[in-house]
Amino acid sequence: MNKVKLLEQLKQDEGFVPVSKWDNKQYSYGYGCKAPGPNISISKKDAEDLLKAHVEKACSDFENIFLVISRNLMMFGQMLLSI
Repeated sequence: MNKVKLLEQLKQDEGFVPVSKWDNKQYSYGYGCKAPGPNISISKKDAEDLLKAHVEKACSDFENIFLVISRNLMMFGQMLLSI
């Protein structure tokens, strides 16, 4: 997965919002990240760092889920072969 391209696409899609505003179900700021409340400011640098941290966590969570599913499929395949 190309995280640099993903980050750039997210930044382009979300746009930069320097002060938090209501966004459907939460206050958001920066590049679509959850803000702690209304009218909270964030710099572009901090917003980029926050977005990067969110992307890193999401990618890590995805990889962990994929590993669990892969292991379960391998065990299931082994069970089928032993029948």
